[in-house]
Amino acid sequence: MSTLFDRTIDILKYIAAQGGHAGVTQLANALDIPKSSVSRMLSMLAGHDYVRKRNDGRYIIGPGALLLYAGFRAQDSLVKASRSYIESLAQLVDQSVLVLSYTVSGRLYVADELPVPGSIKTPALLLGQIADMTCTAAGKAILMHLPENELAAFFSQATFTRRTQASVRDEQELRNQLIFFHKRGFAEDTGENSPDASAVAAAVLDAAGSPVGCICVLSSSYLKNRTAMMRAGRLVVETARQVSGKMQETRPKARL
Repeated sequence: MSTLFDRTIDILKYIAAQGGHAGVTQLANALDIPKSSVSRMLSMLAGHDYVRKRNDGRYIIGPGALLLYAGFRAQDSLVKASRSYIESLAQLVDQSVLVLSYTVSGRLYVADELPVPGSIKTPALLLGQIADMTCTAAGKAILMHLPENELAAFFSQATFTRRTQASVRDEQELRNQLIFFHKRGFAEDTGENSPDASAVAAAVLDAAGSPVGCICVLSSSYLKNRTAMMRAGRLVVETARQVSGKMQETRPKARL
């Protein structure tokens, strides 16, 4: 049964996912919460500046949320280790670059982004969003480095959402892709997550070889050229390797 805390978090996540604004009725219908309860929770959030009410009655994410993200950025080792490297990568490919963090709960979050002017924005890969593991290059980059027992556990609960006609349809199709991508070194998706977007991604690994996140290049048209995709793939692999090394260098040493 959902608690008040759960429902409040759901409201914040829904507003953010809708481009940063939503109305009371929209929230009540989407989350199956009484409008009176939605209004009370929004008032509570507004009191802490996590949301603000616009003149049209809709609610937007407030500046209070910035403190949470600032705290995350200040402490997340992947974001800190990768920033200079993704800046170099973005200059080389002139495309948007994302950093995604893989959590112990098995979720893959967009933790940082470096968009280029006029770059594509896909709603499923916005900052803070959870990436689909089956139809994104980022998700596949993680999956191809999981040991078989963890991969089997993932597939036992996986749902294959057909975001586009190109999306992976079943476990065997995805397993075949993962074998190929692992041999090549990077994963890709061409219109699987969004019909107008293509991406390549490579995993960032810890000292034991386990994925802790990935680096992803996202494009609307550039990566549809195979030569360009292979070049971007090689660059993203090298960037992920550099970030992996940086994180392992800065990892706190165990006490004797």
